[in-house]
Amino acid sequence: MASQEEGSLRPKLSPREAQIVMLVGRYGLTYGETASHLDISGRTVESYVRRILQRYPSGKRPRAAITEMYYHSYHKQKVP
Repeated sequence: MASQEEGSLRPKLSPREAQIVMLVGRYGLTYGETASHLDISGRTVESYVRRILQRYPSGKRPRAAITEMYYHSYHKQKVP
């Protein structure tokens, strides 16, 4: 992918997008919980997720795709 560093599995995300991936993918927070934690609206969280998935499509449901992105990029392993 052109937007990733050569040899790196970690996608290039903005700091806020990385927070969203961490909270949803690692900690399993809902969009509402994530929004509350970051002091933003749930719709804003949905917008971030939608933008992330537009750049890194997976064909999976959004929560599953974000969880896979977290594990794949931070642990370099694929979630079955």
